[in-house]
Amino acid sequence: MTTTGANLEACLIVQPPVRADEEPAVESTSEPVKMSRRLFVTGTAAAAVGGAAIGRAAADPQAGHTLWYGKPATNWESESLPIGNGALGASVFGGVASELLQFNEKTLWTGGPGSPGYDFGNWRTPRPGAIETVQRRIDVDGRAEPDWVAGQLGQPRNGYGAYQSFGDLVLTQAAGPGAVSGYRRHLDIADAVAGVSYTSGGVHYTREYFATAPDNVIVARLSADKPGRISFTTAVRTQSNRTATITSRSGRITLSGRLNDNGLRFESCLLYTSL
Repeated sequence: MTTTGANLEACLIVQPPVRADEEPAVESTSEPVKMSRRLFVTGTAAAAVGGAAIGRAAADPQAGHTLWYGKPATNWESESLPIGNGALGASVFGGVASELLQFNEKTLWTGGPGSPGYDFGNWRTPRPGAIETVQRRIDVDGRAEPDWVAGQLGQPRNGYGAYQSFGDLVLTQAAGPGAVSGYRRHLDIADAVAGVSYTSGGVHYTREYFATAPDNVIVARLSADKPGRISFTTAVRTQSNRTATITSRSGRITLSGRLNDNGLRFESCLLYTSL
C-alpha cells in the first residue's frame, strides 16, 4: 500500500485473538503475514535514511531521562528502542529511507494443548520407583546430576512452546531521501515516548511512538513541516512458522492466519488516517 498526504496518521491495530471455534474473516489470499491480539500504531508524514550501528546512548545536556542516538538502529537487541504497555510492545529502529517497527503481543505463543503430542508435562506411562531411585542416588553419592534427575523424572519438551514475535511493520519512503542532517533517535524514559527527527530537502520530519494502556494500543505519529511531503509504501512481515491471508482495501490492511505449531489463530488490521 502507498500513502501520500500533507499530514498523515497511520494506525496499526492488532485485534484480540480469534477463538478456536471461530473462523477468521477472509476476503482474499496473498503472501504470508500475521498477528495476535490488539496493537495500534499511528503516524503523520515522514521518510528517512537507513543506517549505521550505534554503541550506546550519547549524553545530551538537555535530555533529562532521555536516551538518544545520532543514527538508526541496526541491531534489535542492543540498539532498537522499546515501548510497551505490558501486553503490547514494539521496538523502534528509526531508519530514514525505511522505518522498521518490530512488534509483539503477549498471547502469541507456540506450544500448549494445540501442539501435536502435548502431554501437559505429565508422565505418559507409569514409572514405579522413579522418585525412590533418585533418592537412593542422593543418599549414596550425596548428590545427583541435574541432567540425570531430569531424565529420571522429567518429560521431553513436547509442546513446551515459546513466545513469538508478532511481526514487523515496514514503512518505505516512495522516493529515496536526499542528504539528511540533524538526525536524532530518542526514548524519553520519563513519559515512555520514542521518537525520530531529521531534516532532508529543506523539510523537517518527526515521528513519535508510544503505547497506551487504557486504549491498549501502540501509536506512531509521523509528521512533516511542509504539506505533500509524505509518500511511502507500507508492508507487514512475519516469520515463516505461520500462514496468513492478507486483504488490502480503502486504507486498511487486514492480516489473519494461524501458527503452524498449535493452530493458534490471529488477526490484525492496519489503518491509515490523514490529519
